[in-house]
Amino acid sequence: MATNLWQLLIVSECFYILTMIVLKLSLAMFFLRILAAQWQRWLIIAVVSISTAFGVAYFFFAIFQCGWVDNIDVFITRMILGQCASKPVGMAMNYTYSLLGTISDWTCGLVPIFLLKGSNMPRKTKIVVCCLLAFASM
Repeated sequence: MATNLWQLLIVSECFYILTMIVLKLSLAMFFLRILAAQWQRWLIIAVVSISTAFGVAYFFFAIFQCGWVDNIDVFITRMILGQCASKPVGMAMNYTYSLLGTISDWTCGLVPIFLLKGSNMPRKTKIVVCCLLAFASM
């Protein structure tokens, strides 16, 4: 029973990382279709590229933090005995991934404000569209 919970924990962590990578990429493609200013496009490309690159590294770290194992029981035993990657390395990876995720979320949330600032829409329409774009990016 405990082995199944560990398996689910590891699989869910890996799927979470993959989901966040795909979500950020799809959001970036959406913004690249509607952004007109070159600096906005470069900002989205830079932030999402860095976030994606580290996300892929974090995905492989999550899988191979205890080395290559053929059996989940060996993986769990190594985790419990502390034979995996050191705690400072694991915490550094976690905090860095969280920081990059936060930066990319804020970037994608604030870009719609600059997008709509110069548009020729009525004020109420701008507010509604800005809220929808910001909500979509979160």
